[in-house]
Amino acid sequence: MLHHVEFYVRDLERSIAFWTPFMALLGYESERWSQGVNYLLGEQDPYVCLVQAPPEHQGAGYHRRRVGLNHLAFRARSRAHVDEVRA
Repeated sequence: MLHHVEFYVRDLERSIAFWTPFMALLGYESERWSQGVNYLLGEQDPYVCLVQAPPEHQGAGYHRRRVGLNHLAFRARSRAHVDEVRA
C-alpha cells in the first residue's frame, strides 16, 4: 500500500501558495513542519509531502521525460468538480 509521495521543491513558500488551495478543494488538510508541508486526507490514507530542496540540489530543473516522476494524478468527484477547481 502506498504510504506517501514526497516532492522536493525549489521554493517551498511558492509551492505551498499554489498547492494548498488546490489540495483543499480536493479535501486535503495541510500540516506544516520545519522543512515542509504534508497534505492529508485521513490518518490511514496516502499523503503528499512537499520538502524544501537544499540549494546544492536545485540546479537540474524538472522535465517530465527525465528519469523520475512523470506525473501525479488525483481522483475528482466529477467533471464539474474539475471545472470548479480550474476556475
